[in-house]
Formats: sequence, C-alpha cells, structure tokens
Amino acid sequence: MEIQKIRYHPLVDANSEGTEKVPMFLTTDPKGVRSMYLEEMIHGYFRLYSREPVSTGESDKLRIHCPQCGRGLMKIAKNSTTTKLGLYTCDRCR
Repeated sequence: MEIQKIRYHPLVDANSEGTEKVPMFLTTDPKGVRSMYLEEMIHGYFRLYSREPVSTGESDKLRIHCPQCGRGLMKIAKNSTTTKLGLYTCDRCR
C-alpha cells in the first residue's frame, strides 16, 4: 500500500475584497506555500491554514473553491486556532 503524501493547495484572491479564494496549483512541499493554503491529508478533506492570524469573523466570510472541480467548498468544522482554520469538503467531489 502506497502512503499518500500530504497535498498543499496555495490560494489566491479571486475578487477585490479578498473573500473568494481559488487554489493555484498542487504541491507536496510545504515550503512552496506562502500566506493562505489548503492542506489535504485525507483525500477530499481540506484544512484551511493562514500564515497570518485570521479572526473567526473574517474566516467565516471566505468562500474557498474546490481544487478538483472549482465549486465552493462546504465548511464542516470550525477554526481550531487563528491560523489553523476551518475544515472543508466538496459535495460534488467527495
């Protein structure tokens, strides 16, 4: 059985307010991510991380797009800390 590497999806702003985030590419090197990114340890489940602290109010305004299909992800768990944010999944891809 092959062990799956953790996958990282760096995010960029898709609107001028910075509330809509779109994954740019996939990397398995955590050094390749900068400010905000999705971490995929289990296929189809994405933890949102930020290098800078983000309040719960700010993170609740974010709309994160699925790395596979581009649709909006559904938040299934709340923030753990100000940098380890919500857990998301995609209704279509899951």
